[in-house]
Amino acid sequence: MRIIIHVGLPKTGTKSLQSFFWEFREPIAEAGLYYPVSGCVKPGPAHHNIARSYSQEPKIKGRLDAAVEQADLIKEIRQVNKDVLISSEGLWALARKEPERLEAFISDAAEGRTVKFVVTWRNAAEYCESMYFQRAKIMQVNSIANVAPIFFDVPSQFEKVVTSLTKVKGTEVVVLQYGKDMQESFVNMMSAHMNVNINRELKAKRVMNESMSVAQKLVAAHLGLSTTRFDPKTYRRILRSFGEGTSKEFKVGDRSILPEALQRKLIDLSVESLKRLVKNNSKVTLYPESLPGEFKTRPYLMDERDVFTFPALRTALAALERAAVA
Repeated sequence: MRIIIHVGLPKTGTKSLQSFFWEFREPIAEAGLYYPVSGCVKPGPAHHNIARSYSQEPKIKGRLDAAVEQADLIKEIRQVNKDVLISSEGLWALARKEPERLEAFISDAAEGRTVKFVVTWRNAAEYCESMYFQRAKIMQVNSIANVAPIFFDVPSQFEKVVTSLTKVKGTEVVVLQYGKDMQESFVNMMSAHMNVNINRELKAKRVMNESMSVAQKLVAAHLGLSTTRFDPKTYRRILRSFGEGTSKEFKVGDRSILPEALQRKLIDLSVESLKRLVKNNSKVTLYPESLPGEFKTRPYLMDERDVFTFPALRTALAALERAAVA
């Protein structure tokens, strides 16, 4: 039997996957894969309390649910005669900052089981944008300027942490490449690499996360709106408030908040790092098995005279460009 630990990265469809695991716990268990209740942040669906319980950092440990006991999860895992799946991007942070604490969890939980990590890879240009949108949704849009230099460390950090995971005794790592439908990708990966055949009919019922469009996120963030959705009439009114003609033929889906040269640098760093990781470590398996092809850059969003000429966004871009030079 195995314990399969899905550690993220954050911003790679983790919430969608965890919602899927939680919603369909029973049919997934029938396929031979058990998703524990203990360790989840009530009412589910992610096992964030594991990282919070094992971390020794006060800020992380302080977020632990009061009623959570480490022993409850360990007991639940040991009572199950199936493969066990754990999912929390908090475990990625634990692997990065406190690897010895992650090993302590594995030592406690994996008694008599082999350990497989599943880590999702996403190119750093997409990751950077996703982090910007995350801060936009929680109204911390200016903070990205402060963390901009971190994005150029993402590829090497990914390589370093995944390599460290392979050094945990008896472990293997599957690197799942990020795509449009992570739930389907995960189901296919489990079938191909772990002989766990989750009912394909679930694909039609999969849990989808509704999110704002790029434009909505940015507008909402800069206006300080707390809502996550608003109707088209309100949206058009907001756009018009920035100037006549703004909302005409307004399309942002094929554009990026990053200049194309910056996108290309981040993409190249990510792909080179992934290639090294797969080439140099026999315990790392890539899914899909072929290395990523050519990632195309997208036109720069701010080439147009529209609502996106905000000082905060320009400040963030300037920070990124300085980091690229450094």
